[in-house]
Parts: sequence; C-alpha cells; structure tokens
Amino acid sequence: MTQPIRTLDLRLDSKSGPINLALFGVGRWGSHLLRNFMAHPQVTLIAVVEPAEQRLRSLKSEVDDDEVLLLSDWRAAMELDGLDGVAITTPAATHYDLIEVALKNGLHVLAEKPLTLDVSSSQSLCDLAKQKNKQLVIDHTYLFHSAVTTAKASLSTIGTPRYGYATRTHLGPVRRDVDALWDLAIHDISIFNYWLGESPVRVKAHGSSWLQTEIQTPLSPNGLADVVWCQLQYASGFQATIHLCWANPDKQRRQC
Repeated sequence: MTQPIRTLDLRLDSKSGPINLALFGVGRWGSHLLRNFMAHPQVTLIAVVEPAEQRLRSLKSEVDDDEVLLLSDWRAAMELDGLDGVAITTPAATHYDLIEVALKNGLHVLAEKPLTLDVSSSQSLCDLAKQKNKQLVIDHTYLFHSAVTTAKASLSTIGTPRYGYATRTHLGPVRRDVDALWDLAIHDISIFNYWLGESPVRVKAHGSSWLQTEIQTPLSPNGLADVVWCQLQYASGFQATIHLCWANPDKQRRQC
C-alpha cells in the first residue's frame, strides 16, 4: 500500500488568504466535499467538474455562488488561472491521468482512495509529487477521528500489540470500479499502520463475488468481490485479520 507522501496542510506554499480549489466529480463522496469546501473559510471553490450532464445541471441549485464555474471539461479546469489545488473523487480508473496532469501543472492534489489501481502507478505519482514539491494526499478520513487518535496515544500504556481485528460491513454502497477489498480495506490498513508506525510486510486476501461477476478486471478476474477476508503480517510480529463486505445487512465499523 502506498502511503501519502506528506500530511495535508491548508497553508499551501505559505499562501496567505483562501486556497483556490477545483473539485472533480460530484458523486456520493464528492457531494460531501462540495458542501464542506463551500463552507470552509480557508477555501475558495472556483470550479466544479462533472461529466454527467444531468448531474451538472442539478449542481446549479446546490452551488450558491455565481463565481463557481460548472464545467464538464476537466482539462479546461486544470488550466484555470489562480488554481492552487484539486480534489479528485472520480472513479478509481481515472485517477492516474487526472492526478498526473494536476501535478505537472503545479497543483496540489487531494484524492479519494484508492490512489490508483496498481502499486507502480501510485509510486510514480508519489515520485512526481515529490519532484514537483506538491502535496499528494489520500483522504484517510479515519486518521483524523478522535477515537483513532486516542487509541494511538493509549497504545504506549497497554503493552505491545500482538493481534488486531477489523470488520467493515454494510448493505452497500456497491462500487463498479473496484471490489470490496480495494474500496474498504484501505481504511483499516491505514489505521493499523498509523497505530503501529509501520506497514505490512505480507498480505493475503481471498474473496467471493456474486453481484457483479460480469465485471472482470486485472485486479478481479472473477468479478468484483463482494466479501473479502484479508490477513496482514507486520515485521514486528503483529498480525491482523480484516473482514470486508458490502452485501451484509449488519452494518459494522469495528477495529481492535
């Protein structure tokens, strides 16, 4: 798993005043970012990019600011004057091209997970961000949750962690670009990595597909897995098991 190359800091390049951002994609997660960016005192949202024509039309009633450009052409948005950074919440398969262009244009990037669909392309983007001295950040939202940060502080007082278990199940949302492993596991892996201060040295996962067996990709040749069991091994000896499913009526978000 590729880690974000640095932490998010809204004081980009020691810039004074609001940061000029463009949002790419206004689906389920992008809608949350849109609402928060519009209300954030340190952000000026200058453009929203959405290729779906019907969704783009509906944004006119959601974006209460005539100065926010509503665009369908992402390349045009990348060239806007005064743009400092972009937030990307498009399907995972589109991430690499969008992020590469943004970094080459000297823009900071906040991207929805997963960063890309293979390790080599993720590493390439991290290297490019370092070369351009720009922030490339994945939205590991749970790392900012008080329960997670409190647990991190408590670990030093309870002894050496040996074993962990996490479950992330619910009835949807079902994605069509990645399977349950790539959609859900990144949260729990990022939390374990944060708690331990290390990354897994060995990963094993197996899953089953029922809902979308027709969607076959290099990552999921037998269809997008709806349920996955993942095992992690760390150099320190810590082991973790993660249960992931988006076809389970029992919603659980548990980590220990």
